[in-house]
Amino acid sequence: MKVLILNSDSPHNRGDRAILAGLIELIQSVRPDSQITALSQFPERDTEWFRIKFLPFSPYSTSPFALIRLMLAAKKADVVMWGGGELLKDYTNRLSLYYWLLKLTAIRLANKNIIGAFQGIGPTNSEHSKQLIAKTVNLCKVFITRDQESVHKLTHWGAETTLIPSFDPAVFVSSFAADVSTNPELEKYGRGFVGLGLRRWFHYQPGGFLPNRFRKTQPQSDAELRYIEAWADIADKIFIRQKKHVVFFPMHTHPSEGDVEFAKQVIAKMKHPEVAKVVEKDNLSPDDFLALVARAEWFIGSRLHSTILATVAQVPAMVVYYVDKGRLFFEQLGLEEFSYPIKRMQEKEFPAIITRDLVKFQDDAMFISKEQENEVEKMRTQLLIDLNAAFQEIGL
Repeated sequence: MKVLILNSDSPHNRGDRAILAGLIELIQSVRPDSQITALSQFPERDTEWFRIKFLPFSPYSTSPFALIRLMLAAKKADVVMWGGGELLKDYTNRLSLYYWLLKLTAIRLANKNIIGAFQGIGPTNSEHSKQLIAKTVNLCKVFITRDQESVHKLTHWGAETTLIPSFDPAVFVSSFAADVSTNPELEKYGRGFVGLGLRRWFHYQPGGFLPNRFRKTQPQSDAELRYIEAWADIADKIFIRQKKHVVFFPMHTHPSEGDVEFAKQVIAKMKHPEVAKVVEKDNLSPDDFLALVARAEWFIGSRLHSTILATVAQVPAMVVYYVDKGRLFFEQLGLEEFSYPIKRMQEKEFPAIITRDLVKFQDDAMFISKEQENEVEKMRTQLLIDLNAAFQEIGL
């Protein structure tokens, strides 16, 4: 079976790489004979990392020549899988909704067997945006979401295609990689540290037609400075109270997101910057990156997929969520007590609260890890069932 994956930003986003890696393993588990193709600006690197074929252009390319190549590849495929991640929302911009509607319309001319692959429907306020999302979803024969809440939204907004609630495919990434990596670069980070998977927050605000990367850079607000200082306070308290070093795991490597730069800004505000390191270079394969996450004793993330990788690696994790996808995943784990809305970072006492909760992590680490392992295994089982059902729905 020939599968074309219209993936999200795996070339620059380690979270999207985890989604792609999990989706590849999931497809191969359901259909072992699959020949899989995806998209990347770095096809040689990603062919080595993922062991599938890549077309050499961005998943977000606006080139008409790339679109023609994509349509030709779709015509040759038995199924086009579109996703995952959180592609459909108007929280950050509305232009992307027109982009996906037009791109999916073109692909459907080449191949009607389109499956929306384990997507989350993000915060959306405009009624027009909701209509655009429903129209785009209806271009798919089947649309699989990563949570039940997304199905409720789509049903309410007028989606008429077959909807299947499921889970994030990143949980299907094999934890075996965490045990077998021999990359010597991992040694410089040590073991038993606390991992921090952080993102800037205040550039990720509602409003606007254009994506953030096209907007004029704004000076840091008092709220953003407070947010940076709060993370620095948390990192210092981890060292002072738990005697643990911290390692920052930037998940998005593109300058427009600035995860690496943000980690450096936090470290610059720390009283003990000498106990912090940043996984700065984007030269670790997804397997090696997971192996490094597995060396953490605990993990705190505002980037959802940093905490998903920690969960897969059986590292007790907390999430400080900026949109509901973080809350939803921890509810699926049955560990919602370890999820916090990011607005709490503005509370003066919050760093003390979250580092106090790390004591509970220390006491209950084995229980939390086992609970994560059990729930992830249930998710993996359901993912297999749901993808097989989607293939059957389109006659494959």
